[in-house]
Amino acid sequence: LRIFFSPYATKQARILICLALAAVAEGFGMATLLPVLNALSGETEPKGIALTLNNVLESVGLSPKLPTLLTIVVVGMVLKAALSIVAMNYVGFAVTDLITRLRTELVNRLLRARWSYFTGQPAGRISNIVGLEVSRSTEAYMVSAQALTLSVQAIGYTILAFFLSWPIALVAIGGGAGMTLVLQRLVRVTRRAGRKQTLRTSELIVQLNDALVSIKPMKAMARHAQVGDFLGDKIAGLRRALRRQVLSKQVMRYIQEPMLVIFLAAGLYIAVATWGIPLAEILVTGLLIERTITNVGKVQQEVQKAVAVESAFWSVHRLID
Repeated sequence: LRIFFSPYATKQARILICLALAAVAEGFGMATLLPVLNALSGETEPKGIALTLNNVLESVGLSPKLPTLLTIVVVGMVLKAALSIVAMNYVGFAVTDLITRLRTELVNRLLRARWSYFTGQPAGRISNIVGLEVSRSTEAYMVSAQALTLSVQAIGYTILAFFLSWPIALVAIGGGAGMTLVLQRLVRVTRRAGRKQTLRTSELIVQLNDALVSIKPMKAMARHAQVGDFLGDKIAGLRRALRRQVLSKQVMRYIQEPMLVIFLAAGLYIAVATWGIPLAEILVTGLLIERTITNVGKVQQEVQKAVAVESAFWSVHRLID
């Protein structure tokens, strides 16, 4: 959230409004699945939220028949997709604005800096921040926006589950919380690896830049081999950091499916054996549980991507400040 609401970013309000409207449209469309299933199963006396939706449709002059209900489901999904596209377009525009503003602010601050500042700064460090780390900063903003998008969707699914069946909503919340607790360790591993990657990359570029500036005297003194060994150590450290990132990302990617099956099986068993929820509600609420837990897992994936590059984001801001 700190990255998404950075003072150098723009259009956050528009993005949030589009995401909220998309969640409402999708929620209404998914809620309509319950009376659709009731109609398909021959249920003549709707109850609960199905009855509420029927009354809402009748109050606006629509008949709660199967064609009308299916149309509402389709329209809800189409609106959700359209609003999500608009929101991500705003994100794309915000990313281009962010990278422009960061580089412009960096150049302006550097041109206004005192000469004494440059005497204590390796030239390679500033070039690395203006080039590579600004690009990684915009990547951090992009994935933080995607994480926020998935979070809004997960919250929408949970609210809808409360309207359908509060016990199922508790199962969805429990599954999402369990998923978050398990995956948080992998997020922490990625954060540490991302910080080391930023540090090692900066050191490598700075040292390589300094070495190339004085390459002629080093070759004349036959010291270039020692410089090569030194840079090799930096490259090895960067390799270790990247390997940790790759490993933690792959573990997070493939561990989510078995966790989802475990939580979904437990939730459906509790719904049938303990609460005796009807079949139509089980199908819809099962879909909600699956969507909620899946989105929570995707949020953790995006958070993992963000923490891998957030050190570059804050490095740029420290140089500007």
